[in-house]
Amino acid sequence: MFGDFRVNKVCLTLLLLAVSVIAISGCGNRSEDSIEDATFPAGPRLLLETHHFNLGTIPAGSTVNETISIRNIGDTELIIDSVYGINPDTSVTFPEYPILPGETSEILVSLNVPHQTETDEQHIVILSNDVSASRQIAVFEINPVVYLGTNPGRVWFSSITGLEPVRQSFEIYGARIHDLNLDEIRPNANQSEHVTGFTIQDTRDMLPPVLTAHIELDPTGMETGRFGITLTLLTGLTEHPELSVFMAGTLVGPYQADPNRIYFSQYVPGQTVSQSVTVTRIDGRPFRVLENTIDQPDFSVTHIRSEIQDQQSFLIHFHSDDPLTARQRALLTIVTDAEDYNRVEIPIFTFLKVERPE
Repeated sequence: MFGDFRVNKVCLTLLLLAVSVIAISGCGNRSEDSIEDATFPAGPRLLLETHHFNLGTIPAGSTVNETISIRNIGDTELIIDSVYGINPDTSVTFPEYPILPGETSEILVSLNVPHQTETDEQHIVILSNDVSASRQIAVFEINPVVYLGTNPGRVWFSSITGLEPVRQSFEIYGARIHDLNLDEIRPNANQSEHVTGFTIQDTRDMLPPVLTAHIELDPTGMETGRFGITLTLLTGLTEHPELSVFMAGTLVGPYQADPNRIYFSQYVPGQTVSQSVTVTRIDGRPFRVLENTIDQPDFSVTHIRSEIQDQQSFLIHFHSDDPLTARQRALLTIVTDAEDYNRVEIPIFTFLKVERPE
């Protein structure tokens, strides 16, 4: 009797173990099914072949064209709604047609490599009708290298009177700085006639190593106002034969306006408000005013002094019947009889506060 009991007990234990294994196996299958259902729902699904692109070392300031390969691994049509770069200079082209299940396509990306030496990451955002991830991001990692560059990137000449040449300095730096021969660095022969002097100083013992360039600009014959001149330097290097330097500035001419900007802060509708301005020739030469105009209809100008001398005065008037509240901007242009510089421009601004008549 006891022997039969032991046999039955062993059978019962084996039976319980078998039931437990079946139950656990069944629970495991249901769990996998539920995860699959949650992770991969029915509908379109966008797959990026890669989310991260390491482009390696790229020359700073250049443009890189890359391709993002995409595939629809869903079971209905995939629609790419929009693709854009976080960097506003990035341009993209993406498929504007439905991508069928199982089909592949491409997104074309044009990236501008920044003028820097630190590693740069540029993100491309892809918006689609993907049922599980409607927003995906591709990351482009770039290591910019500056073979030859200038600091500052733009050489600025401010408030030039035009009575004499002006000088400015800038630095040349980059990975090829030690390959440069000072005797071979010179401006291209087809340069602006206003670039009248160029010298270079070896300061590569500094940290970081640089060359210091000195440039002379003669503004004689230039028109007053803002200007821009591109200077091309020949480097003597086969791989990088030229280096461009952009020079900009403002030629105000030999005139000084007091004030150099005219402001109107408040007015009464229907009444006229006025501001005075004096223009002086800083070299003391007399001049005659031939013309004075303002480019906005609500403004007018009165020339107070008309005899020939080195100083002229004007009254600027503002008149409007409308209760204006918006900011306005105008430009006073004075034309003189001077043979060298005969034009003066004075900006006018209105920060209007309306005063009602009582």
